Amino acid sequence: MLSPSRRLSSAYSGIDSQARSGQGKDVFTSATLAVEGLSGLRRPCGSDRSDAGQVTLSFQRKMPSRTPSQERRLRFFNQVIYASMASAYNALDWLTLGAWWRLVRRALRYVPRGRDVLEVGFGPGKLHAQLAKTASLCVGVDLAWGMCRFTQLRLRRAGLPLRIVRGSVLELPCRAEAFDVVVTTFAFSGFPDGMNALREMTRLTKPGGRVVMVDIGLPRDGNRAGMFWARVWERMGDFLYDQAAMMQAAGLEVVTYEEFGPGNHIRAVVGEKRFDK
Repeated sequence: MLSPSRRLSSAYSGIDSQARSGQGKDVFTSATLAVEGLSGLRRPCGSDRSDAGQVTLSFQRKMPSRTPSQERRLRFFNQVIYASMASAYNALDWLTLGAWWRLVRRALRYVPRGRDVLEVGFGPGKLHAQLAKTASLCVGVDLAWGMCRFTQLRLRRAGLPLRIVRGSVLELPCRAEAFDVVVTTFAFSGFPDGMNALREMTRLTKPGGRVVMVDIGLPRDGNRAGMFWARVWERMGDFLYDQAAMMQAAGLEVVTYEEFGPGNHIRAVVGEKRFDK
């Protein structure tokens, strides 16, 4: 069996010499640059591409578009809190007395050990570090510079391999069918073009592999507490997608759907990619 370092591509800069000289399976395309060490890191070609005209809204609750105030709040969160203040975002775990981490780590239940894993939107990297400990190969993609730097430091301190890249979910810099599991937590609801993002994640999933999502949504029983919390997220600019329906539209078979958290407004959805796709 090939070692993880030999499965990395020699087509990007910043990688260690062992991987550069390795032969065998490559997971990265030639558009991928500077994964390990983040030296000279920049997003892959074309990641600024906008597909707003192709957004599929039929999988989210019928609702008005974001208001100007929602857009301002979302920009502030993405540019100041998420991208520039990664340590503040990481403090959510402490501020919520561990409740936030308990929601995020739910994804670990659906990721088998010893597999090739891609995490989309790894954020401050706490889940990514856990995945790296049990995966055969663990790669992360996030668009925020701050999160890339914060996660780089976390992985180095833990003595874990650095296989992270700055990139867009709409054009993930990896070859098709490279991963057994593609996982994302509390990131998908922030993608305006959710359907195309999911198609891209599905493209990278091996036949028989799975896409794992933990995110927000409207509780199926319509309970007041869950509806309240879901609407709070929505007012902050997130999209209330029907992830299960979207997975089916993307050619995935939904094998797990679980609701949990306050008012059951958090859900874990797992879709498997059929061998005939």
